[in-house]
Amino acid sequence: MNLKAKLNILQEELECSMCYFKSKHRRTKNRAYAIKITSVCFSALITVILGLSASGSLLDIFKDIALVLGAAVTIINAVDAFYNYGALWIKNAVTLSKLRELNIKIEMYSVGCEDTELSEKKINEFIGEFQRILKDDMKEWLRIREKVGRMEDNKEGIIGSQPTILQDKSIDKFRSENIDIVKNTEK
Repeated sequence: MNLKAKLNILQEELECSMCYFKSKHRRTKNRAYAIKITSVCFSALITVILGLSASGSLLDIFKDIALVLGAAVTIINAVDAFYNYGALWIKNAVTLSKLRELNIKIEMYSVGCEDTELSEKKINEFIGEFQRILKDDMKEWLRIREKVGRMEDNKEGIIGSQPTILQDKSIDKFRSENIDIVKNTEK
């Protein structure tokens, strides 16, 4: 394959990925801000409404408004906990930054070389780095989703009919190491 064509394809794919992550970064940032600001504003409104002096039917209306706002805050916070837009925003920002850094490396390399001086090894290194960035992004996305899944499992265990012991891998490791120490001490 023509090395210049290979480099051009890589640059096109990189540009496409940067546009995709730039869009995702902007979208998750806006959603994270909207959720946080809405939750804080509604919570403040509840406090103000419940603190107002009123009597009769106006007091009942204020209580109803506060109740609706309280339910809305609960829903907003549940959506935030489920989608975790803040963590996704950071993940997308990191990935976008790595892609931009790689793009600069490739541009600096391609500008400094004539077509005949291009190195297949160097281009393959760029391709490998590009693939690692995308793979790391996917791993981080899975980690975020897994964390949300564990939170959901823990909630079901607490709320459901059968109790669940809340623990993570580090606690299990700590326990197993301490059991080994106790066994060695007993011998």
